[in-house]
Amino acid sequence: MASDASRPQLHNDVRDLTALLGHHAEETILAVTHGLHRAISRRVFRYVPGSLPVRLAHDAISSVVYGSVRVGLRGATKLGEAVAANAAPDREVRWFDTSPGHSRAASIMHGVIGDRFAVHHPALDLPVSLRIDGRTTEIDRETLAAGFPAPSSRVAVFIHGLTQSDDCWDSDEGVVLPDEVAELGWTSLRLRYGSGRAIGTNGAELDAFLEQLVDAWPVPITELTLIGHSMGGLIIRSAARIATADDTAPRRWPNLVQHTVSLGTPHLGSWLERAANAGTRLLRRIPEGAVIAQVIDTRARGIKDLRYGALADEDWGDGIVHPDGIGGLDGYIPEPETVAPLPDHAIHHMIAGRLTRSPDHPVARTIGDSLVTAPSALGDDGRRVLAGGRIEKLEVPSGHFRLMRDPEVAAHLRRWLA
Repeated sequence: MASDASRPQLHNDVRDLTALLGHHAEETILAVTHGLHRAISRRVFRYVPGSLPVRLAHDAISSVVYGSVRVGLRGATKLGEAVAANAAPDREVRWFDTSPGHSRAASIMHGVIGDRFAVHHPALDLPVSLRIDGRTTEIDRETLAAGFPAPSSRVAVFIHGLTQSDDCWDSDEGVVLPDEVAELGWTSLRLRYGSGRAIGTNGAELDAFLEQLVDAWPVPITELTLIGHSMGGLIIRSAARIATADDTAPRRWPNLVQHTVSLGTPHLGSWLERAANAGTRLLRRIPEGAVIAQVIDTRARGIKDLRYGALADEDWGDGIVHPDGIGGLDGYIPEPETVAPLPDHAIHHMIAGRLTRSPDHPVARTIGDSLVTAPSALGDDGRRVLAGGRIEKLEVPSGHFRLMRDPEVAAHLRRWLA
């Protein structure tokens, strides 16, 4: 009989997720609660004469209480891990892929705290992957031939945005863009990735994925179209920049790209992420606010990259990003003066939404489609200009997420991809 040491480690999403959430609760929620309690009590005791003995006793007791809660939380986490592991000791548990709901939950969690997935539980990370009917698919010729019985030489790749998954393109109302493009003779592929990671990390994986796809596709690919919603558009640009900058291993996929489409992509940054950064810097000026800022600052690296549309660590400036890839982005960082250009040989469709009919309405000018303003989505805010290739711009009265199923967007793609 094989010993426990010789048995292969079976992946268990539920066990690892329990451990990750327990760690996050201890390091963030409990630590912040304790810090807020301490900040408020110190402010109170500061203005009460002769309160030093009471404060010392209070601090000692509260430290014991929070220490006990921490021990209890660790115990509960270990118990949850053990229960999850013993529930299925002899088989793999891929909870993230067992239903569309689980996949969406994984994508949301990854988008919020996903950079910590790779640090604490790499098995929970979501690499760039092809999805067929809600399942991750291997990239080899046999698997692709089985998944796509009538493959086209024209391939359109759909890349979702922050906290989303491959099923975000589906809708009971409005159009389904992958289906619209497929009706034009293209094969539509849907990808999933962990949106909490740095955009440059996902860009590097998309670069590798596309080259592997070109090698393994059942028929020779003659045209590629890359369609990204929100963050997905930045990942497309990141992948293209990585591919063209690497002279040691020439890629084939960039020369096959005829069109890129960005839907509500914050090419020049998102006003909401800039507001979050400015807000936390203000909060840190008071003790209680500093604790709240600590919570907000735990948002994932991928979200922080949206501040100015950073495609890689170097876009932030020398020495800004810490070696762990997470820290260093919470203080004041000036807006970069330039923006990485688009590939010269392709046609780039930059589509912006707005919440109002008129583009001059104050709401449209301030918050755009609710997350991204038109100047950012169209790549020209009067200070930075996104250039390269041929650029086709479209602005529609549509919210950020409705852009994925907007009839005007579908009509635009039909005209260009037919």
